[in-house]
Amino acid sequence: MIFSTIAKLYVAKIIQFFPIVLFVYTYRITHTWETAFFIGGAGALLQTTTFLALKWQLERLLLAVNLFLVGGAAGMLFKIGWLLDLYDELMQGTLLMWYAVIGLITTLCAPTGFLGIEHPNKQLIKQYSWYLLGATVFFVGWSYYFRGETIIAFMLSGGLPFGCLIALHKYLVRKVITSK
Repeated sequence: MIFSTIAKLYVAKIIQFFPIVLFVYTYRITHTWETAFFIGGAGALLQTTTFLALKWQLERLLLAVNLFLVGGAAGMLFKIGWLLDLYDELMQGTLLMWYAVIGLITTLCAPTGFLGIEHPNKQLIKQYSWYLLGATVFFVGWSYYFRGETIIAFMLSGGLPFGCLIALHKYLVRKVITSK
């Protein structure tokens, strides 16, 4: 029983990366964003609906990745001009924008907040969720400022913000868990 529960958790953790891997791999093969978004978006939609049906929790950041992929695919499929313009303008920051949307919704509506953890002190979860959301919004602006198509721009507008947000998330979760 315990082994099957642990196995389920590990499988759920690993397959959360499936849509973004599918997206990157498809782009590397086809060199077209449209095809990569269609394939990645389909994988993201399938994964998200499967996780919802099985009542498995999808990590907030990976849910944002799925929304990024589905949003890009929908924008291209249905020719939604404003959405395509947003993706073109924000570039790597689009993913951070989706993370901020998830952050706002979960901070306001979920008992586990943007941090995504259970804890008896709901006010502390809410407070630290606002901190993480504020940092995410800051990095949307940061990413916009440093956007571009060079490796340096990609690292400054994507890699650095995500590294900082992942570290901040882990730090805040640890602070909540160790609080009295």
